[in-house]
Amino acid sequence: ACQGAMRQHDPGNSDGYYFRDSSGKLHGPLTRFQYEAWSLRGAIEPGTKVWRQAAGMTYKIAITRKFRWRKLLSFGAFGALTEWLVVATTFAGLFFLASIPKLRAELAKE
Repeated sequence: ACQGAMRQHDPGNSDGYYFRDSSGKLHGPLTRFQYEAWSLRGAIEPGTKVWRQAAGMTYKIAITRKFRWRKLLSFGAFGALTEWLVVATTFAGLFFLASIPKLRAELAKE
């Protein structure tokens, strides 16, 4: 934590994360925490030019989004889906039961 604070105030040290926003403005050098904060705010999206510089070497960072089928088809996801279906079915049954007197009144009129 102290190194990140020192790096932020050291003008001679260019190590860190860099990116160009949609208007082309250069942001950096950023610490890992600052980079993740910008990413969470939505400033860094797939297609944003991002790179990291460390010890004079530059590393290109590819930002991608992947749909994780393993998470979608996991036991936790199946349990959540089952729970949602039970709740939805319960509410549908309650609404149906609440509407029965209305149906009986309509059938009695006919």
